Amino acid sequence: MDEVIHFIEMSLMKKIRKSEKNYDRYKHISENITDLVGILNKSFEYEFVNESPVYNLLGYQKEDLIFKTVLDFIHQDDINSAISNLKKGFEKGSGSAEIRFKHKNSKWIWLDVKGKMFFDKDGEKKALLVSRDITERKKTEEKANLLSSITQQVKDSIILTDLNFKITYINKATEELYGYEKEELLGKTPEFLNAEPLADEIQNDIYQTILSKKVWKGAHLNKKKNGHTFICDLKISPLLDEYGNIIAFISIQRDISEIRDTQQLLVESEEKFQMLAEQAIVGIFIIQDYVYKYVNEKFCDLSGYSADKLMNWKPYEFFKLIHPDYVEFTKEQAMKKLKGKSDVTNHYQYKAIKKTGDIAWVEQYSSKINYQGKEAILGFILEITDRKKTEAELKESEQKFRKMSEQSLSGIAILQNDKFVYLNKSFAKIVGYPVEELINWNLNDYLQIIHPDDREKVKEQALKKQKGIEEVINHYEYRIVNKDGQITWINNNSGTIIYKGQTADLINTIDITERKRMEEELIKISNMKSELLNRISHELKTPITTINGYLELLTEEYEDLTNNPTLDLIIPNLISGTEKLNTLINNIIKTVSLDSENIELNKVRANLGELILSCLEELNPFLYLRKHNLKVNIDNSLIIEVDAVQIKEVIVHLLINAFKFTPPNGNIEIYTKDGENMISVYVKDDGIGLKQEEIDYLFTEFGKIELYGKGYDIMIEGSGLGLHICKKIINLHDGLINVKSEGRNKGSIFYFKLPKN
Repeated sequence: MDEVIHFIEMSLMKKIRKSEKNYDRYKHISENITDLVGILNKSFEYEFVNESPVYNLLGYQKEDLIFKTVLDFIHQDDINSAISNLKKGFEKGSGSAEIRFKHKNSKWIWLDVKGKMFFDKDGEKKALLVSRDITERKKTEEKANLLSSITQQVKDSIILTDLNFKITYINKATEELYGYEKEELLGKTPEFLNAEPLADEIQNDIYQTILSKKVWKGAHLNKKKNGHTFICDLKISPLLDEYGNIIAFISIQRDISEIRDTQQLLVESEEKFQMLAEQAIVGIFIIQDYVYKYVNEKFCDLSGYSADKLMNWKPYEFFKLIHPDYVEFTKEQAMKKLKGKSDVTNHYQYKAIKKTGDIAWVEQYSSKINYQGKEAILGFILEITDRKKTEAELKESEQKFRKMSEQSLSGIAILQNDKFVYLNKSFAKIVGYPVEELINWNLNDYLQIIHPDDREKVKEQALKKQKGIEEVINHYEYRIVNKDGQITWINNNSGTIIYKGQTADLINTIDITERKRMEEELIKISNMKSELLNRISHELKTPITTINGYLELLTEEYEDLTNNPTLDLIIPNLISGTEKLNTLINNIIKTVSLDSENIELNKVRANLGELILSCLEELNPFLYLRKHNLKVNIDNSLIIEVDAVQIKEVIVHLLINAFKFTPPNGNIEIYTKDGENMISVYVKDDGIGLKQEEIDYLFTEFGKIELYGKGYDIMIEGSGLGLHICKKIINLHDGLINVKSEGRNKGSIFYFKLPKN
């Protein structure tokens, strides 16, 4: 968006100041920009909006906004910050903000607003605003934050791994379960948590199941950081992208040692069973002859029925606790257990119906046991309604995020472990390769299509952001070479994010090829302007020199001729005029030279105080002519490495400015300051002063303030190039130059600062 503002500012605003005809032409340009372009006055009222975008984006007709304050359309929560940002923008010249803007249909649209201040042809301050719809991005950010928040609140351990089974993310429950900090587990494989190696057949079963895109369930003995072992219930499943490709694996784990220990104790001792069962945090039941023979207190809490009620139910009546959709499945599994079949499922989930009629998701572990000499089913049940809700929300959030990303016009990609783990269609379109091909690329593959001159920069930044290094460049531009050999310019905004528990590089790209083409055209035009000025100046210099020569010849060799009263009046005026014209030509030549950046500084160690004194000596006639009171307060010990000739030119020009724009008998002061890193020179006067709009324009090329005929007793001659040249010279010295004034007739302080080193 900064590029859009720059284009409109350079192309539209300059033309507005020149003529209404050019205004209409550049107005047409703004109408063809997809972003909303508006111009505000100092009362924050719209004076212009580009009609098509304002209707497409906000639903308004142009007449709905013109001469209405923008504050009427901004969300109440954003009003104060909007007012503050607008005021600062008018003061500082630019600004940006993200605000909510009311759509015609009363919905709120998030806008990214960037603005710059300018002066219209009447010299009035205006603000150029360019706004872009970021509503979808805001929604995506909210959903992403929700997704992260949900996983951190899940009570079960969640572990994400990449395709090499390296851990990329763990939630807080994992840290609590195993006693490890996140940094201790990231990058390791889950085998690190095993108390004993998995049997080959189990390992192969896991791989075959998850690689076939199915969920593997089981249990294993795992070990905590403190060395304690526990029985871990595992559910491992693959994560698929929108194309059905496996992009990662997720493991949900739970310590079921208490359940397994309880099972073992029940077999060994009825008495111990009773004691442990009543203290268990899970519901426990025994079914025999299709009736409840035992239920613990937790089971009663889950079902809502008392133990006496449950124990007196008729055969098969317990099925009323199971949702009709799952009755057949649970009945089948119960019969298989009692018959000792091998294809039985001991661990499964289903919906249960409580006494109140409420539906609850439960997870059940069950197996066949011998109870009081007869076969029975021992079951352990745990309510998982909250977990199911969380899983559903996680899935929904991920789906919404992907949908929003696919609707974005910007190219979006995620680079992790030097591989593209996600990219949208817009990214593929900008790069010029199909999604199916790009998703299999790694960083080196992508670097091959980047222009050789930009390749190292892109590689360095991508590697740093994947590692989470802070000292990076988030915004830069580079070129890629498409399949057809054409160059595409990319505007890149990227930064480090946490994706599935591991640092990654989130890339946002925009195709700026057309903008770059226009910039090249502007550079050509600028070069043509400089070349034209340079040629004109040199062509004028020769005849001016000839005229000066003849005038000197007239005054020196033909003295009797110059005693003519008429010629005595004409010749000095001719000499003065040619001198002014010669000064103008020299200034133009120097400006062209400085703009071309071909000038080389001849730096020497110089005494700044002595430079100032020599300038004052040269300008003594000016001081005498205007009868100014001059105060000099300089430090004669300031030694600095500068191009002495160039710096003298700056000092002389600032002093001449003070002499010219301070009425006779006025006060002028020149003084220095020695700072920690900079040395400063100040030229202060009590002359006519400057308005703020004049200050903003003063150091520009031909930035002359027109004061002719306004009644000031000052010298108004000048080309408007002097201060522009001064600024170029100071910039070449890595310094800064500026002016302070409180307004008309309140004097001015011009100053420049140079680095000591």
